[in-house]
Amino acid sequence: NNHVSTSGFGGIIDEARLYNRILSPDQITMIWNLGLGGGVSKRPNIVVIMTDDQDDRGTLDVMTNVKSQLLNQGVRFTNSFAVNPLCCPSRATFLTGQYSHNNNVWTNFFGGYDGRSGGYVTLAPTADNTLPTWLQKSGYYTGLIGKYLNGYGIDVPPTNVPPGWNTWVAAVDPTNHSYYNYTLNENGTLHTYGSSAQDYQTAVLSKKAVDFISAQ
Repeated sequence: NNHVSTSGFGGIIDEARLYNRILSPDQITMIWNLGLGGGVSKRPNIVVIMTDDQDDRGTLDVMTNVKSQLLNQGVRFTNSFAVNPLCCPSRATFLTGQYSHNNNVWTNFFGGYDGRSGGYVTLAPTADNTLPTWLQKSGYYTGLIGKYLNGYGIDVPPTNVPPGWNTWVAAVDPTNHSYYNYTLNENGTLHTYGSSAQDYQTAVLSKKAVDFISAQ
């Protein structure tokens, strides 16, 4: 947030207006010095936290940790758009940089809404041309912990690990959304968790994510 404020954006970015803004030489130099354009030795670590079904109706008001540790310290995009705001299509767009009419992931499950294609099975044939493979080729160590794409583990073998991931801990359908009694694919090996307190999926995934980041 301090870096953004120094650039004169004040911590709030209107995405559409930002496109028309020309950075000054001092701002370009500052960004370069932060390491965003400084070559392999200065490449930043990248952590993406992706959530489903987030609204703007006050849910964040009761999520005090999220507010204090993320929202209040970050940048809010006040004019951004999700062109196909369903879970799987949005995730596919993030992974490919493409609209649904390009990556062909229109809905959450194959043959789901209106018979359109969707789910992981639709993206799987081109999964070797996605964000994690690009990052790997440029020297990054990649990891996914949590949910991947809808239908993962149903339309393809549950032991399948998509290309591009060095560490892979993904929830497997049909128990993807279960907080207890669910299965994770952990680097190609299936582990089933039970119903005890320590098996609560959010806690398990949080610990694995922290361990992964700490290890790097």
